[in-house]
Amino acid sequence: MKKKNIIESLMFMIPRVKNYLRQPYPNDSDAKRKWLTIFAVGLFVVTFIWLFDLNIKEGISNLFIILGFGIITICVMILNKFILPYLFPKIFLEESWSIGKEILFHLWTIFLIGISNLLYANWGGYYEIGIYSFLLAQLETLLIGIFPSSFIVLYKHNHYLKKNINTARELIGVLQTEDEERTNNTKNNQEQFISLSSETGKDKLQIKMNDFFFVKSIDNYIEVYWNDRNSTRKSLLRGSLKRIEKELNQYSSLFRCHRTYIININKVDRISGNSQGYRLRIGADHEIPVARSYIKAFQKFIN
Repeated sequence: MKKKNIIESLMFMIPRVKNYLRQPYPNDSDAKRKWLTIFAVGLFVVTFIWLFDLNIKEGISNLFIILGFGIITICVMILNKFILPYLFPKIFLEESWSIGKEILFHLWTIFLIGISNLLYANWGGYYEIGIYSFLLAQLETLLIGIFPSSFIVLYKHNHYLKKNINTARELIGVLQTEDEERTNNTKNNQEQFISLSSETGKDKLQIKMNDFFFVKSIDNYIEVYWNDRNSTRKSLLRGSLKRIEKELNQYSSLFRCHRTYIININKVDRISGNSQGYRLRIGADHEIPVARSYIKAFQKFIN
């Protein structure tokens, strides 16, 4: 009976754990914060080893050995935080980043540090290369790294989630108080048209401002979404979002909220927050992200 209860509990927990791991997570692209994190973790490693007197070889300066482990940690984190995202940018896109990916990324970092520590220890003459030493190095690195990694992941997610949810509520209030003004603007602009053209100029679109939803960039094309008799229509034009943004700069109700989206703020029905930023509900089926790099500009635009 107890075995059955345990299995049922596990079956109940598995979907909840999966949903949690799939939650959006902020993949920080700010170089300054990356460097601060790298050196903070390196300092933590040096301090931890110094306090617990780990892996010290007789005849070699303790400080020299300890600093070596700190330098290894810093080098591995530079590789993971700067070089890998530069080489494989699609893997590290924030819109597809999740708690699960962040945890795997931390485990990958710990794994690389463990291997580097083993090679460094072998070079220093106090570890032999082998299965036992490999497992021991990984275990020691995991024990050192698991606590700061867990703290960083949980704190960062909860901090940005709480902050963005609270701010989203405030912005909803701003939108609601401006409903009357937005309605008047809509009436005044209902006959205004926006014009969009392809890169070559052969394909052109003219859409009433009151019907326009948003523009989405996909590789070398843009998708244009608008309302047509209470249903959403979509057209594809060849061109870059940067060029389209220049064409749309003259319209005060349009805002670029993400590297791939330009929206009509008058069509936003709801704002929600997550750890990556905001989500804007437009129409019945579309939820548009506001990237963290655009948050301050978006708040200023709304207010």
